[in-house]
Amino acid sequence: MAEHKIKLRDSDYDLARDLTSTGWRLKDVARALGMCEKTLLRRRKVDERLADAIEEGRGSEFQSLVASLFRRALDPASKSGAASAMFLLKSRHGLREYGGPVEGEGSRINIVLNIPGPLTPEQYDQLVSHHPETLTARQTPPALPAAGGGSEGRGDAGERLERS
Repeated sequence: MAEHKIKLRDSDYDLARDLTSTGWRLKDVARALGMCEKTLLRRRKVDERLADAIEEGRGSEFQSLVASLFRRALDPASKSGAASAMFLLKSRHGLREYGGPVEGEGSRINIVLNIPGPLTPEQYDQLVSHHPETLTARQTPPALPAAGGGSEGRGDAGERLERS
């Protein structure tokens, strides 16, 4: 194992386990251990004991949340806690409505919207002429003024508009 600038004592591994078991974020666990989050994540990959401590803490948190949800589900007087426990189970542990926990980074939902670029006036005219049903009455294309038609500067009722 490579030498690290920050030496972890036995009590540091216990602290990492205890903090993650009570819902602490890894960023905050890292700070409590005297390192930044990136260092903790990198260190967790090479320090099996640290990885085990964090995993054990998360497992303990998971079991606590399941037990809490179970107690509230059986208690007819409880109305508020079940939704909170369900949220935590879904967000922190990947639980879904049907099936077990979702594992891995690839299991996150990704939504990709491909929005086409703007149409040129010629492309728009072609689209409208081939598919007029796509336009509703409010979306009818505006009439282009004829060259020299004299309608410049007039309002809807033909009244003259003043420039300010």
